[in-house]
Amino acid sequence: MLVGDLDDPLAGSVRLSAPGDRTVDLVVGRHAWQGAIVEAAAPASIGELTLPVVRPADLILLKLHAGGPKDAWDIRALLEAHEQSVAIQAAVDGAAAQLPVESRRLWEQVRVRR
Repeated sequence: MLVGDLDDPLAGSVRLSAPGDRTVDLVVGRHAWQGAIVEAAAPASIGELTLPVVRPADLILLKLHAGGPKDAWDIRALLEAHEQSVAIQAAVDGAAAQLPVESRRLWEQVRVRR
């Protein structure tokens, strides 16, 4: 388990993997809105475990809050690859007000213009 520093947007994370299955990062949030994202997540089987997997728009919110260059790249890649990117962007637009100002600025930079 990786434990986040006091200024880290996450309390920590754990990487889970099983032979022949996909690798999953389990994140531990610090804020109530992050907990709400996990509450809304859909269950998915990873090896012998069943874990909540966040919706694409919620993943973007988490990555915006993290705010690193890799997070920005991940957001762009998700939006370019997902067939429902317009709906995902609309959901992020509606929820971005709960994020810090730096995260909202990043969203304006990375969102796909249509």
